[in-house]
Amino acid sequence: MILSAVLSVICIVLLMVSRKRAEWPDEEWKKLKLPKIFLRAGQMLSEKVSQRKHGGKIAEFTERKKKENGRAFGLVLIVATIGSFLSIPAFLLSSGPELIESIERPEFGEEKQVIAQVKEGGEKIGEISVPISGRTPSKEEWDAVFDEAYEQMKAVWLNDNVSFQEVRKDLSFPDETEAGIRITYRSQNIDILSDWGIVLTEEISEAGEEVLVLIRFSYEDAEKEYELPIRVFPALTEEKSLVERIRDQIIRIDQDTANDKQVNLPTEFDGNAISFETVEESPYLILLLTAVLAGCLFFLPGQKEKEREKKRKEALEREYPDMLRKLRTLINAGMSTRNAWFKIAENYQESLSKDKKRHSIVYEEMLISETEIKTGISEESAYVRFGRRCGLRCYVRFGNLLAQNLRQGISGLERALQKEAEETLEEQRTRVLRTGEKAKTKQLFPMLLMLGIVIVMLIAPTLMSF
Repeated sequence: MILSAVLSVICIVLLMVSRKRAEWPDEEWKKLKLPKIFLRAGQMLSEKVSQRKHGGKIAEFTERKKKENGRAFGLVLIVATIGSFLSIPAFLLSSGPELIESIERPEFGEEKQVIAQVKEGGEKIGEISVPISGRTPSKEEWDAVFDEAYEQMKAVWLNDNVSFQEVRKDLSFPDETEAGIRITYRSQNIDILSDWGIVLTEEISEAGEEVLVLIRFSYEDAEKEYELPIRVFPALTEEKSLVERIRDQIIRIDQDTANDKQVNLPTEFDGNAISFETVEESPYLILLLTAVLAGCLFFLPGQKEKEREKKRKEALEREYPDMLRKLRTLINAGMSTRNAWFKIAENYQESLSKDKKRHSIVYEEMLISETEIKTGISEESAYVRFGRRCGLRCYVRFGNLLAQNLRQGISGLERALQKEAEETLEEQRTRVLRTGEKAKTKQLFPMLLMLGIVIVMLIAPTLMSF
């Protein structure tokens, strides 16, 4: 309750502070489609984080990252606010555990599952789940369904055993079927198999022992008996815990009072006082789910951003040789660097107008540099900014190369571009080899898996012949 209230107050304070201090987001921020109050709070938190990381100076290339963080912070605030306010009524409506003395019985054919905490002498000793059967109706004939119930119950009786001719674990002998038919069991050799289906391994030979179990189906005055032959082999037995023995006693009480409207739970067991309480759902679950959801909403956009950056980097690496080749061809033909740059940007715009799917990241960046040069930014600065926007080492080197050779003439630039092309070709070869090695590594696991399947196919027939 206190944690929910504190979280709610924190969210409200953040929203109020952002309302007073943060400016209204610009049009780019509004495209994120969040409520204004949460968008402003996310914007304020994002700017605080960016200023802390960059010492108060936010570089141009971090602007998109700032918007992504702002949207993430806004989503987290929405989830945290809703979750904290929803958990408050959950705490208020929670009345705590109640003492259980009797259980209302459901109608015939239905079953009520009751979950309760067991107390012995006022101290909790465990939790039990007790099925309460429905009321018994008037007498009906059930002989026609006994055979069908017998066949259906065989799978239940086997429990974890393979077959009735190879019983190595305890059998499961329920006292009744889902339809309310009572079942009783009587073992003809209780030294090997008890009436409850428990295997007594201490007195069984390694060759196994045959045991005949008499099974009786009954409902009201109708009944039918079957004989089930079983071969038992040595197996381990497990002693039931205190809670399991209490559960068995409640099941017996339920069977003995099938005509009563209520099932009275025992007040003592083995001479000790016991009690039962309802199991309440913890309201803290809402806060836990809120924290998990908020964390996912905050980190998922970051993962998407990393994936976009990875794809952008791969595209820039692929497009670099083509861009360099076009620029070298135009410069060797006698064009200046500026005119060659504008020509490449113009050709890209024409091809893009014909086919919009031919989008290219590097040529889009060249269009931006062309616009910067036309609006007054020096040619040298435009080339350097182009390399930094692309971000890869080869583009930064290329931008600095163009800027340094502006005053050296075309011949110096031609030699520099020739050297850059040779280095790019070598890097491309190395990249292709590295990609091939990664592909071989990825294929190793499927090959090992197929090898394992082949080995199993060769060995399995030999093992099955024994």
